[in-house]
This record gives sequence, C-alpha cells and structure tokens, in this order.
Amino acid sequence: MSTTQDVTALMTSHAALPGAEQVLDSARLSALLGQEVALDRVRIKPGASVLVSYRALASAGAAGPSTGCGRALADVGWALLVASPDKRDGVLRRAERTGAVVTEHRGDTPFLLSGGVDSDPRLGKQVHGVLRRLTGEPTPRVLSYNPSRHLVLDLPGTGEVLRVAARPLDDLLLISEQWQRLGIPTTPQRLWKGRPTVLVGEFWGRGDLATLAEDPRATAAAAGLGAAIARLHGADLSGLEPSAPELPAARIGGRVPCTTEVLDDLLPQRAEQVRELATRLDQLLPTDRDGDRCLIHGDLSPDQVLLGAGTEIRVVDLDRSGPGPRGADLGSWIASCLSASTDHLTGPFLRAYAEHLDLPEPAQLAAWTARALLAAALDPMRRHHPDWPLQVQQRLDQARRVLDAATDEALPSLTRALAAHPGATVVSHRPGKRAVLRTRDRDGQVLYVKVANK
Repeated sequence: MSTTQDVTALMTSHAALPGAEQVLDSARLSALLGQEVALDRVRIKPGASVLVSYRALASAGAAGPSTGCGRALADVGWALLVASPDKRDGVLRRAERTGAVVTEHRGDTPFLLSGGVDSDPRLGKQVHGVLRRLTGEPTPRVLSYNPSRHLVLDLPGTGEVLRVAARPLDDLLLISEQWQRLGIPTTPQRLWKGRPTVLVGEFWGRGDLATLAEDPRATAAAAGLGAAIARLHGADLSGLEPSAPELPAARIGGRVPCTTEVLDDLLPQRAEQVRELATRLDQLLPTDRDGDRCLIHGDLSPDQVLLGAGTEIRVVDLDRSGPGPRGADLGSWIASCLSASTDHLTGPFLRAYAEHLDLPEPAQLAAWTARALLAAALDPMRRHHPDWPLQVQQRLDQARRVLDAATDEALPSLTRALAAHPGATVVSHRPGKRAVLRTRDRDGQVLYVKVANK
C-alpha cells in the first residue's frame, strides 16, 4: 500500500458497503461535511456499518493531538454508514428526543448520517444530559472520543474530568475503589450527580508516559509503575472486603485474539503468518486461566500512565481491569513499548516488578507479548494512521520475532540471556546460531548482548 487511495480502497473493500469511501477518506468526508476534517477512529462491521469519529482542522490547535485542554465540542463529531433501516431510524429517533442535530446525507440504503458528540448514536442521550446540567458553566473540552463507546471531557476551571459511557459504569467504579483500597496509584472516581453512565475524577498530571517517554524522569516513573503493578498482582483479594460484590473478570478476550479473521481479510498475504502465530499462542499460553489469576489492569501501556511533576504516577483507564492472568499485563506493557519505540521503558518496569514478584519464564513472557502484539495489530487502522498497513505488518513481525527468540531450543544461551535481561529487544536472530539483544543498564546506558553457539 503506497498511497492514501490504496489504503482507503483496502478498507472500503473490507467494509463491503457501497459508498464506504465517503466516510473512510478524509478528503471525501470533508467535502461531504463542508469543512476540512481528519479521521480519528474507525470501526468497521463488514456488510453492516462503518462508524468514524473526526476532528475539524480549521480551529487553532485542532490539527494536532489532544493537549491538556482538549478540543472544542464543536470540532468533534461522527459519521455513520449503516445498512439497517432500523438502526438508522433509531439514531434519528434518539436525536429527535433530545433536540440534537443529525444530518442525513443519503436517505437510501446504506444510509449515511453525521452529527456532533451530543447526537452520538449511543452516547447522545447521556451527553445531552451532561451538557444540560452544565448550562452556564464554561464549555467542556473533549479529551477523548470513541464513538458509541465513551467521551472524556475536561471541565475548565474545576480540575475535574468526566467520563461519559454508553453503559452503566458500576463495574468500573467497583474496580477503581478496589485499586484505591490496595493503595495502587490511580485517580479516584465517583458517580457524577448520581448518573450511572458518568464518572467524575481529578484532572491530574502533565501528560502520559507515551507522550513523555523521552522525559528524564520517564524511566524512574516506569520503575515505579513496575513496583505498583507487582503490588496489584500480589494482592490477596479474598481478605479485603468479604461483603463486597465479586469483581468482574478482566476484559481481555481469549488466549488467541479475535483479530485473526479481520487480518486475513485485510492482509491476505500475511494470512499464513497470522495462522501460525495463533497456533503457537494456543500451544504456549496456559489453558487454565484460573491458574495464575490476580487483579490486573488489562490494557497496560504507557498512554495509560499519567506522569506528575516529579516521578509520581497515576494509572488510568481501568475499563478492562479485573481478575485475570498477570502475564497479560506484562505482555501488554512490553508490546506497547515495542510498537511505540519506547522499549527503553521495558527494562526499568520489569526489573522493579521482579523485585516483588518473579517474572514468568522467557517463553511465557514472549507468548503474552506476542499475544498483545497480535491483539493490538489493528490499532493503527482503527486510529486511521495513513501508513497503517505497514504498522500492522511490523507488529506481526515483532510478534514472530519475540516468539522465535524465546523458544529457540537450539540456542539455549539466548533463553538465558533473555532471562538475565528482562525487557531486552531482539535486534537480530539467526535461529540456532546467533542473536543480538539491545538493553539498557540501570543508568540508562544502551548495551548490546551477543549470544552464539560455540
């Protein structure tokens, strides 16, 4: 895929809906809406719907990523191409009840609709209720918007952040309270004005570890996170609150991610590699998910960790948290650092973790890392990165590389080196012959570890 047109054509073919290119191509969507926009998120259900969120580019600061003050409400919106008349009618009916504006661009199947966050196909009612309660207050700013899933708003001048969801957030509130009881650094949350779908918390920190990965304090913060996650994983949940409701299981999916079929369709040239990865993960990962269960984050990555003025941190976005296999958190952290080229944060994290809990064997750790890479392989497409096919294939290659290195029985010195240098990145590997690892010492100095058969 070498051009924007090629990439759009690939997604359009996958969507299998006439007119999908109108919402999947930023230029065509801009012409449709009468303003220049860029796509932020894409969700495709082949043959059924294409839902995107967009941001306007005309306003000052709108072209870049969200900052601490976010984006104006009017600069954020959604567009939906949907085949079902019932779903189209439902969107229009819900918007009519609240007085929100939905524009219908085509009144024949598949239907094409667009609107602002207050008319979101599933969030609209909740967002409308929040905005009505905020009448007379400074207009909130959008920090994050995932259409039909959630909206995160900054309330200027209050130091508060609202999370608006399409479903009741009782489970998330319960998990958040459990983290606080355990003393794990997170931002306390509570129901906002008694609304079950809206939580309010503190606006905290100066950015996340993904954005601030090159900050001099980032490695110390990663080490602090490793110690905190070890305490989370080692907590005895049975003795905390005997009368408390049972915690919902972590929302991480099965051992083999469900992305494999979509990857086969989008990148058929990689279908064999994807199937091979899935088979290997099925063999390597434990079948009994209850055997190593503890309270986990479920989606651990640098962008889920806020950094304060010093090295103080807060772990946020606990949507997937709950009892689950601890390897999922470790693999998720390593995978996200590899994908974002912030792998200098893996060593400090894992070394600090290992001071409290033993790390899994290299093969197990590699399997969880490969699983996380496969599970997140489509994220670049969902975020509408222009070179997403390349990024997807890079993640697949990384998954195979970490698995190959950790399971190379003909090169046992490599397994020992991986165990001695947790978080090391595999730079090169000739199975059964030699390999080179890149790691860092405790002072941050880059080191290369070479291993070879005698």
